[in-house]
Amino acid sequence: MDLLATHLLVNDWIMEAGQKIRHSFGESISVDTKSSRNDLVTNVDKEIEQFFIAKIRKQFPTHKIMGEEGFGDELTSMDGYVWLIDPIDGTLNFVKRQEDFGIMIALYKDGVGLLGYIYDVMRDRFVYGIKDYGAYCNGRRLSTPEIHSIGDSSINVNGFMLLEATEKEAEMIRKAMVTRTYGASSIEHIQVILGKSVAYVSTLLAPWDIAPGMVIAKELGLHYSTVDGKEVDFLVPNKKTTGVICSKDIADEIIAAFK
Repeated sequence: MDLLATHLLVNDWIMEAGQKIRHSFGESISVDTKSSRNDLVTNVDKEIEQFFIAKIRKQFPTHKIMGEEGFGDELTSMDGYVWLIDPIDGTLNFVKRQEDFGIMIALYKDGVGLLGYIYDVMRDRFVYGIKDYGAYCNGRRLSTPEIHSIGDSSINVNGFMLLEATEKEAEMIRKAMVTRTYGASSIEHIQVILGKSVAYVSTLLAPWDIAPGMVIAKELGLHYSTVDGKEVDFLVPNKKTTGVICSKDIADEIIAAFK
């Protein structure tokens, strides 16, 4: 596979999808709940996932797809080429605030990340990583964030983790200058990738919330694992796992809080 040629294709798909999402604000949006009242899905989520799947099926008919809204394949392995798609990450924000949501897409081969994309739709921040070619934001090559201590900046965590944190976890979080929660893995990842936050720690993530960020993190030399320091398993039961993206300098300190 020509990664750079594929990147150009995906770039165009994401920009087109972003335009579709922005245009949807002038239309009627139907909203349903999934697992809980704050776990929402809209007709736009479904349409955008189907849009990406149609593009992938046309260009790469043998590739497998894992999508949040269930229009992809039921995977039993990460063998071969696998796409992971979150058409609108942060659907609650999309519905209620019309900001702080994003598109997340990744391509893996035999479990190895090849391409990872995170698009902050309303701010037009497009962050992506290409295996062995680096990480970029709106075409500008990124360098590894200079983060050496948890106290250097803010830390991003998911809201449920704040409510349920043990004293050990809370003590680690308090070391940061401030705690931020955006309610969207896409935006949380971008903050760390751009060096605006020291880390993003979440105890409630799905494979499509993680896969793009892992590709970008590797290209930047950042740490990425579960909160207990293990390798992320995209085939985890119930599609629920945990994640930490941060500087390698502070990874051990963060992980120690969860042991």
